[in-house]
Amino acid sequence: MEIGVILGLAILIIFLVSAIFALGKNDFYFLADKMADRSRRQFGVVKPCPLCGSMLEKGEKVRTKVFTVENPGKKQAMGITDSLVHMYGCQYCDPRDRLADPEPEPNVIPGPGHPVHSRPRRICPVCSQELGSKDHVVARLFEQDNKKPHLHVIGCTRCRK
Repeated sequence: MEIGVILGLAILIIFLVSAIFALGKNDFYFLADKMADRSRRQFGVVKPCPLCGSMLEKGEKVRTKVFTVENPGKKQAMGITDSLVHMYGCQYCDPRDRLADPEPEPNVIPGPGHPVHSRPRRICPVCSQELGSKDHVVARLFEQDNKKPHLHVIGCTRCRK
C-alpha cells in the first residue's frame, strides 16, 4: 500500500518536472507579463478615503479646505510651505451633503435603505472615534518645490485641542 502511494507521487513529480522543462523559463515570464498587463488595464489604481475607507477611483478626491498664510518677511524653512488643512471626507462620506437629507422622524427606527444608513461612518485616523456631522479632521500640508506634497494628520476637532 505504501509503495503504491510513493510510486504514484514519484510519477506525478516526474510528470510536473518534465512539463516545466518542456515549457521553458521564458514562457512563464511571458505569461506573467501578459497577466500583469491585463490586470493593470482592467483595474484602475484605487486609494482609500482616509476617513471612511471607501475606495476612491481615479478622479475622485477627498474634500478639503487648505489655509495657507503668506508671510513675506519670514523665510520658509528649506523652501517648504506649511499649510493647515480641514478634511471633510470623500463624496461617499462628506456630511455637508447630508444636511440636505430629511431628518428622521422621532420614535422611528430607520431601516437599511434610509438616508441615515446610506453613507459610511467617518473615523478619525488618530483617536479612532466616529466623527459627527459637524466634525472634521485637521492636518498639516507640507509642500516643497519639485516634490510630492506631504500630509500629516494631527487629529479631529475632538481629539486635537
